[in-house]
Parts: sequence; structure tokens; C-alpha cells
Amino acid sequence: MKIELTNSLARGSLSKSFGTVYRFNNHIYRTIENMYKDQVRDFVSNRAMMKKLHQKGLINTIIAPVHTDQYDLILEHKLIEFESHSNEWCLSAKIDASYMVLELLEELVKHDWFLWDGVPFNVLFDYTEPKWIDFHSIVPFTLHTCFINEFNYYFFSGIGGNKALWDKMLPHGDEKVKENTLVFIEKIRESLLTIPINPKKTPWFDYPRLSDTDLDDKQKSTLQIIEKVKPNCETFLDIGCNVGWYSRAAHDMGYRVVAIDVDEACIAELYAYTKETKSKILPLVSDFKTCLDVLNQTHPNFVNRIQCDVTLSLALLHHLVFFQHLDFPFIAERLDALTKKIAIVQFITREDSYVKHWLKTADRNYDWYTMDNFISSMTKYFPKHEIFESSPVGRKLIVFEKKL
Repeated sequence: MKIELTNSLARGSLSKSFGTVYRFNNHIYRTIENMYKDQVRDFVSNRAMMKKLHQKGLINTIIAPVHTDQYDLILEHKLIEFESHSNEWCLSAKIDASYMVLELLEELVKHDWFLWDGVPFNVLFDYTEPKWIDFHSIVPFTLHTCFINEFNYYFFSGIGGNKALWDKMLPHGDEKVKENTLVFIEKIRESLLTIPINPKKTPWFDYPRLSDTDLDDKQKSTLQIIEKVKPNCETFLDIGCNVGWYSRAAHDMGYRVVAIDVDEACIAELYAYTKETKSKILPLVSDFKTCLDVLNQTHPNFVNRIQCDVTLSLALLHHLVFFQHLDFPFIAERLDALTKKIAIVQFITREDSYVKHWLKTADRNYDWYTMDNFISSMTKYFPKHEIFESSPVGRKLIVFEKKL
């Protein structure tokens, strides 16, 4: 089948040399320059080797049944729905990504191949499974210093590995270079076990844990809303998720979930849960305030990578206002960017005991902090809304809906 490819997703310096990556009709295609097509076809056609590489973390890859006027050989990769960046991973996830790269590299070396570069931009998490996505980085075996230096900088030393130990582990000499490389890989794996995992905590890590049996009014109302909108929604973003009680509940209803919080300890705890249960939850360390900020030209900001049908913001809005000093138009703009269909927001009214105290001690004017003003800001993007009771008294759940 002949297709026309647009919207390049090319990454890295080698993409222009060997081909380009495209997203087309929810498929990921990688073009192969004709001068490399025989080598790549032979590589991918080695089913036994490809099966092992896929098991070690290489993104599932097949020869696509398509072609273009320019390319005879095009590969197809599994589509990973949500693209995350390494600065959004908790330390446990970074270590898992490091292990995956080493496992993949070891298998490649055994088959006389290597990786050209060792940057985390070539890794995406399929929920809690790290996958190597840069097929163009696989090259015939040579001990490439580019990979070694980058892996050390980003994956090893970058996550707390012993720099002095790294220098001692480096393979030396031209004889038995393949065997020495395999020993080197094993030593790195062993040294990763020595990295201490002490994720940073905010005061909210010790926020009272929600019960799975004795549900309060907020839990009951929120679950009813999430379940009610489920027939028309598939993806769910839990903003300020803490340890992910609502993320897990949404997942159990059938949503595919992204959970974000600024507290790495919370995300680490949720990551451990999702890894153990193999849940379709992607836990990320991310700040709502900066989700529209541009990272760089090749790596888009959060909202250009992750948008969900439903967004949930509980016990968050008043913190954004009183501690991060965000106003309602700023918050509404970001909720619009993150939300495809439904935004569920808990509003803490001025009668709430915490808000009363903050208003009395504030060093600025918050006369504008009213539910009517918030709804007015949201209505610019969400023309429909409905208000529900929450708990404790003085808190409301507002369900905002976009016009579809």
C-alpha cells in the first residue's frame, strides 16, 4: 500500500542520515534510506533475534506493509500513547530505564550489534515498561564512545552512580573487546544496585491516606462522576494525584491513566504499585504551573505530549492560588490545554477553614477568589458545568464540559 507521510517525529542526529520517523493515522512509521534497506531488512527478518530484543526492551518493530515513492522499506513501531521525558521520571523509573538499556545492549552485543547513542530521549515508558524507541541507533558492533559517554552522563552518573567506579569499569584494549564489553555491561548493572533511592518529599506526602472501604462524600461523588462520563471517555489525567487513589480507581473503571504530582515520593510509591500490578497508569513528576512551558525545539512541552479526555484536580486549586499565586485565567488556560472533554475540579470556598485562615494572613488582595469568578474563567473553554457537593463542608465539585 502506498502512503504519503507527513508530520515528522524525527529524533536525534542520526535520523536524517538513515531515515525519518512519522506518525500517520495513529501508526508510527520509520523510513529507511534505500542504501540501508537490505541490512535493515535482514536485521528485522531475524525473528529469533528480534523476539529477544523485544523482550529486552526494543520497541515492537515490524516491516510495514506500506511504501512511498521515495522509500521501498518502512518499519512500523508500536505506538506509545503518552510521551514522557526523563526529567518527569522518578528515580526508580530512571533506574529501570537504565537497566533496560543495558539489557538491550547486552543482547545486541551478543549478536554483533551496538547502540550509537545513549540518551534518555530514546526511551519512552509504556506505562511502567521502559522501551527503546530509536531503531536508527542500532549499528554494527564497535565499542562506540558516543554511547558510553552519553550513558554515563545521562543514565549512570546522572542518577547518582559512582563516577570513580565508572572509570575503573571501562573496557580497555583491543583484544577480546566483545567479551570485555559484556563484562563492562554486567559491572554497570551491579553498580546500579548501589544507588540509594530516597525520593524527595513535600509536606503533602504525609497527607491522610484515603480509605478503600470507608468512603467520604468527596470520594463517593467523584467516583460517581468519573463512572458516569466513562462511556464517552477513555483517558484520564489525575493532576496533583498524591499517591494515586483516584488514579487507581479510574484505572479499575477502564481508563488509561496519567498521574502527575510535584512530590517525587508520591510518584515513586504509585510507580511501585503500577509496576507490581502492571496497571495502565503512567506516574510522572510534573508541575501544573509549567505544563505549557516550552522545553526545546525537539521535545515539546507537556500539553503537546499529554492530553486526556478527563482531567481531575482535587484539593489543588486553592494551593495553586494561595501558594503559587496563580490566577483563575491562568489555571483555566492550562486545564483547557490538558483536557479533551471533561474537567472535574474541586473548589474550596471562602467559608472553608483553611481558606479563611489564608485570606486573613495573605499579603495580597484575594477579593477575586470566588466560585463564580472561577466558573466565569472556565466558561471561556468549557461552556457547560454542573456543581456537586463535596466534603468537608465548604467544598464543591464542579464538572466542566467542552462543546464537542
